[in-house]
Amino acid sequence: MATDKPITRERILRILDAQAEKTARAIAGLDEATLNLPARDDGWTAKEILAHMAWGHGAMLALAQGRVSIDKISGAFDLDAQNEAERQRTRDLPLADVLALLDEARQKVRTYVGDVGEADLNQIVRTPWMGDHPQGQFLIYPALHEGGHRAELEKWRATLGEEA
Repeated sequence: MATDKPITRERILRILDAQAEKTARAIAGLDEATLNLPARDDGWTAKEILAHMAWGHGAMLALAQGRVSIDKISGAFDLDAQNEAERQRTRDLPLADVLALLDEARQKVRTYVGDVGEADLNQIVRTPWMGDHPQGQFLIYPALHEGGHRAELEKWRATLGEEA
């Protein structure tokens, strides 16, 4: 995400909030039965994608906070296997619980962004699959991750004959 705009806490929060609003619009008016329909060719349902967004926020926050040792997860770490394990863990949750998990995960990221010092935004976050990034840039990634999956949901919703 190359930009000339400085990365500030306020900008990160605006990006996170804008993405949450777009996701809310993407699923507005859809009931649990509809969100339990496959939304991707690999069989993931829309509700599973929403739960995945929550897990993604939490995982990226853990990396940003240094709660996950890069040495512990590099090398043998299998992101696809981890995603599938999380999918299995959350697949039977009611929609209300999935949405609560996503809201909670977003709030934890927001709280961390609000508390981090401006100077800390330049500290490097190391990841096994995304390389190294300044924390300010990295803290935008939960929104970018959500946005990619939100776009999947919008495309899927269009196949239902409805516009998000």
